[in-house]
Amino acid sequence: MKSAESASVFVLHECVVWLRDSGSANGTFVDGQRVMEITLSPGITIQIDQSSVRLLAVYPAVAQAILVVQQSGVAPTQEAVAP
Repeated sequence: MKSAESASVFVLHECVVWLRDSGSANGTFVDGQRVMEITLSPGITIQIDQSSVRLLAVYPAVAQAILVVQQSGVAPTQEAVAP
């Protein structure tokens, strides 16, 4: 994600991924709605500060989840998130 100070991503169990805003001044938005906490699911768009990514998939992995995200105009990337 863009900034660890703006928001945090947690793996609750298997493929359940949780996003929590860390009190950022500009806010964290999911599909255009400001959120403080939300369970993430494929297809949503996350905006933090001036950056936005679209969550394409979440795959279970040993001791972590793999998030596949795509920033506008950029090829999809994978981000590992440990529980």
